[in-house]
Amino acid sequence: MKVFWQEEKLPLKKTFFGPKEPRFLEIGFGKGDFMIHLFALDSSSPLVGIEISKEMINITLRKLSYHPNIFLFHGDARFLLKYVFPYFLFEKIFMLFPFPWPKERHKERRIFEGDFINILWYSLKDNGKFYTVTDEEVFSQDTKEKFMNSGVFEQDEFEDFFRKKATETKYARKWRKAGKNFYFLCFKKIKEKKPKIEKKIKIINKVDHFILKNEKFKDNYEKKEEGRIFILKEIYFSESGKIFKFFVKEEILEQTLFFTLDKKRNFILKPLFKERIIFTEWILENLKKIFDF
Repeated sequence: MKVFWQEEKLPLKKTFFGPKEPRFLEIGFGKGDFMIHLFALDSSSPLVGIEISKEMINITLRKLSYHPNIFLFHGDARFLLKYVFPYFLFEKIFMLFPFPWPKERHKERRIFEGDFINILWYSLKDNGKFYTVTDEEVFSQDTKEKFMNSGVFEQDEFEDFFRKKATETKYARKWRKAGKNFYFLCFKKIKEKKPKIEKKIKIINKVDHFILKNEKFKDNYEKKEEGRIFILKEIYFSESGKIFKFFVKEEILEQTLFFTLDKKRNFILKPLFKERIIFTEWILENLKKIFDF
């Protein structure tokens, strides 16, 4: 079993998953109840999951016994599918009980706002299918309307096997006991249609360190433009140098970065936890404005 952040050049190649391509992806797999059924259905193919909660990933790791054919990704599915995964990869994508944001004033926070439906189209193979279940009728109606109006999906059958297994998760049992109804939606990709998708984030692979001319830097730095943010939040001082904390936002990607400036080693600026950083042109552009490269 492999838990991914950024150990590989992005976007990933299909060979990242081994000799066979994955068939199934679950977004927001929680404690892994539904993933167990998917893996039992085809354990010879890689099974992929995306989850925003590290705690849920750790629980699922233990449940699936760290099997080498399981690939778990920590992060936002909207970013990972758009920028990290190869396109046209999955036969079926599942998303059970996404948070519905039922109030009208929170409508823009719903997962299917923006270009996520188009991202799903590119993530699926020809005639691939997307499945979702919700216990909120308004969210179900809104989701159906968005997919049908997209022009790149058509409604399809939610097969009995997946319908049954989707209602056996801990979350589904909880809401069934509370007397809630479930709304099952399945949409099939229309391969003849090709939606537009705009990639605003430019990824730079494998940044290790920068050698600066001196230790000068601009403090109180903040840059905001076209929905992008780069802020120098804090500076920590030590005997060997300084540690800089930054907040970065680009499109749907938010990151907190830490860099060390070691004056004892020829003014080397180096990222801490670099395996957890997605380096981009926006980050490099702003670092160059803060430090003397």
